[in-house]
Amino acid sequence: MPKATKKKAAKKSVKKKVNPTKKKSPKKKVAKKALCAIPGSKKKHPGGRPTKYNKNMLERSIAYLTDFYHYDAVFPSLIGLSLYLEIHKDTVREWGKDDSKPEFSAILAKINGIQHQMLIGNGISGEYNSNIAKLVLGKHGYHEKTETKDTTPRIDLDDDELDRRIRHLESLKEQGLRD
Repeated sequence: MPKATKKKAAKKSVKKKVNPTKKKSPKKKVAKKALCAIPGSKKKHPGGRPTKYNKNMLERSIAYLTDFYHYDAVFPSLIGLSLYLEIHKDTVREWGKDDSKPEFSAILAKINGIQHQMLIGNGISGEYNSNIAKLVLGKHGYHEKTETKDTTPRIDLDDDELDRRIRHLESLKEQGLRD
């Protein structure tokens, strides 16, 4: 057999030895920049997904507010609005905080007001389960509190009087151990 063929056969039969104690170093991932230049401008795109907020979303929000019963809601809520608009509840919250969307903030305020009014009225009348109404009203600032009064008498002692009482208690303790 020629030498070249023997070398190939030898290479095939030799297996790479694996050292079980040697750890493979993790592959480093290179972060890709998502920013791209806007045509005709030297500024970079701020990145992120474009907002879904538009006039149609605002109109649909008003429709939910005025007719939430038709969307299987007992009372209007931020979650109900987010489901109706098919956007995440965090997005609804962010839109409500955004100063550039005052109309949407007003809609969320009305939703909270209607919800508050309905919870109190229907909770008192018994139409809503009182425990559930109480739970949801907690989000409107209502909390059940039990007032307790401390009736323990307070004695103001100076340092000398306090030391005298401690010595007296220690002497009583010693007498109790001797008996």
